[in-house]
Amino acid sequence: MALRIPKAELPLEVRENMVQQLGAVPENVEVTWHSPKVAQDNMEFGGEVGAWDAADASLKSFAQMAVPALVG
Repeated sequence: MALRIPKAELPLEVRENMVQQLGAVPENVEVTWHSPKVAQDNMEFGGEVGAWDAADASLKSFAQMAVPALVG
C-alpha cells in the first residue's frame, strides 16, 4: 500500500498563473502547497536547475568514458 499526500487547493490566481505559464498545474506544486514556503522554494530551485546550460568538464570526460562501457 503506497501512501499519498492529498493535493492541496491552490489559490485561484496561483492556479491561473501556472496554467498561463505552463499550460497546466504540475502535480508536485499541488502536493507541496500544504506548505507554501516549501512549494515556492521547490519552484525556485527547479528554475535555477533549468537555467544550467553546461556540465562541469570533469563530468563530461567521465560521461565520455562511461558511454563506450555501456555500449560494449
